[in-house]
Amino acid sequence: MASNRARVDEDWEREKQQWREDFCQEYQVWERELRVREQRMSQAEGYYQHWMEMRRREHQQWEMELVERERRVSAQENELHKLEQRLEKAEREFKEHQERVERKEREKRHLERKIKEAEEEIQWWKDKERRLEETGRREKEQRESIGSTSRSGRSGRL
Repeated sequence: MASNRARVDEDWEREKQQWREDFCQEYQVWERELRVREQRMSQAEGYYQHWMEMRRREHQQWEMELVERERRVSAQENELHKLEQRLEKAEREFKEHQERVERKEREKRHLERKIKEAEEEIQWWKDKERRLEETGRREKEQRESIGSTSRSGRSGRL
């Protein structure tokens, strides 16, 4: 489970880093394009009307790019939110699983304790049975010994 969590975290960090790099690269491209356009406009001061029209068109383009970028950022934020929710769900599931594992381990330890107690009780009963058998055997031997003694010279009961 820990390795899954680590893998999810690593994947998430890679995705975030890739998104940052992609965004930075796009931003740098946009900045380079912007600098080139501004240089061209400053060189074309004689064509003021043309420059104004170009500027208006570029402004519209930038707005469209900005809207597109905002849409992409929004989509990425939505994806980020979904990933965060998935991560939270995975963390909850992991915690629940961990709690189940801990509960099962407690139950296992409890059952092992019960088994050990039962084995000890069985051993106690076996020992008791063995002691009773030994006691019975000794008593029988004593009776037989007493019986042979009484036959050899004594008559009657003890």
